[in-house]
Amino acid sequence: MGSRYLFWASILGNVDLVESLLQFNFSPFEVSYKGRSAVHAATYNGHLPLLRLFFESDMTINKRTSLDKAINMMTSEDP
Repeated sequence: MGSRYLFWASILGNVDLVESLLQFNFSPFEVSYKGRSAVHAATYNGHLPLLRLFFESDMTINKRTSLDKAINMMTSEDP
């Protein structure tokens, strides 16, 4: 349930709400039944401050992946 709130807060670009939800250990990388995550929502809507927050947080899966590389991977036209 909390991940759904994180997803919608990411669509809206609400940094304060996202920070609060991350404190409850909701993962921005958790995928919904439709295959989308808060990271996808922030990327699609151009909310760069949220993406920085996600990739600098302790929830980051791979610290070696740069933010620019991740954005390029997620917005690529190729499968």
